[in-house]
Amino acid sequence: MYYARMRVDFDLPVEDKKAWGKASRPKGTTTLLEDTLEKKGLMTWPMGLALGELFGFYNFKSDRLDEEGKPIKMLGFSKGKGTLWGNGKLLSLSSEEALPVIKSASEAWQRKKKKGADIGSVVHDAIEHHVTGKAFNILDIYTSSVVMAEYETEDEKALAMASITEDVAAAELAFGRFKKWWAEQKPVLLGVEELVYSMKYHISGTFDGRLRMGGKNIIADWKTSNASKSKEAAAPEGVYYTYFIQSAIYAMIWEEMTGEKTDDLLIVSCRKDGEFTAMLASEVGLSVDDCIEWAQAVISAYKFREKVRRELNKRGELLNVNN
Repeated sequence: MYYARMRVDFDLPVEDKKAWGKASRPKGTTTLLEDTLEKKGLMTWPMGLALGELFGFYNFKSDRLDEEGKPIKMLGFSKGKGTLWGNGKLLSLSSEEALPVIKSASEAWQRKKKKGADIGSVVHDAIEHHVTGKAFNILDIYTSSVVMAEYETEDEKALAMASITEDVAAAELAFGRFKKWWAEQKPVLLGVEELVYSMKYHISGTFDGRLRMGGKNIIADWKTSNASKSKEAAAPEGVYYTYFIQSAIYAMIWEEMTGEKTDDLLIVSCRKDGEFTAMLASEVGLSVDDCIEWAQAVISAYKFREKVRRELNKRGELLNVNN
């Protein structure tokens, strides 16, 4: 969470509190995108996890093709899965018996998201340590994050502790692919974990790295999101279109702050299944200027959205008073 203060009196010394205005919280890049853009393919993700937990139900297009060259549609129930099955038949439960089972399924997406975030943050930390030459141990990083995390129950903590070995293996797999790519490409690190703030747009964020690679100055972001089979999501390699918008905002703010232009945007996808993709914006037909134009359109959409929301809520408050 970031806060910004504008200097209001330049005659006073920097350390004088009266030289600065009231603190305000700028909009974070991630929140801005989440509030403005719909993530196709992720909208039904919680429902899919719930159905999978309750029934072992799956419904997707396979990577395998049929005789006509079309993806084979996979529809059915996973064997041995589903909390509502018993001996091949649906259980007959009272409302009291069904409530905790259904509640657990409704929260499956939260558990999955937290788990993914845990492993992802460890991979992210490992990458930061590696590119800056700091010593680290993935097991130590992950164990520390599990121990320091807040849990609602002791059972949740015990479950997290029990899965450390499995999760560390996934983190090491993802990081290993990044390490190999870094050694092969040999980029020059110009900066890491740069905090940026735009006075023009009142937006802030932190990008992962600035690199010199292939004769270009590049803003890079390390991502650990899973790939998606959904054509609507359009992320078969774990690179979502919103990543380019986010990086464009960083490039735009960096130029505002320093006057330095960015030549390309790089998304490095280190996935927990061991797959890896490094993708430049230019590889999908986008210049940095294209991405910045796109980002500015998103920012404008957000501003108008917030303006209309405020006005509609004011009208609602007036209706409540009058009624």
